Amino acid sequence: MQEVLDKDKNLASIEHRSERDQQVFERKQNEFELNKQHLERERDQVQEKLEGSKGKLSEVQDELMHHRLESGREQALQTQQIEFQNRKISELQMTLDEGQRQFELKLKSYRQEIFEDAQA
Repeated sequence: MQEVLDKDKNLASIEHRSERDQQVFERKQNEFELNKQHLERERDQVQEKLEGSKGKLSEVQDELMHHRLESGREQALQTQQIEFQNRKISELQMTLDEGQRQFELKLKSYRQEIFEDAQA
């Protein structure tokens, strides 16, 4: 009879431990699910931030490329204007040199005429 009571007691103890272990398991499982949901939300937020940052990066890169192209165009235009002004300066210098040469020839001719008139 004592054996039966001991076995019943032992069985009750095992059942109690089993119920307690089951409760611990369920509590741990609930904690796991809550942590999983929390981490999934954090992952989604980080993913959204990453996508936003990628979009901003793309915009900044596009803007930088636009500025580079615009700067290149402006530089090319300025170079072209400088070349045009240099050509114009060269042409004006040639015109001035030619005008001065003609002036000196006329002055020489005029002096020659005056000299010839003075001797005659």
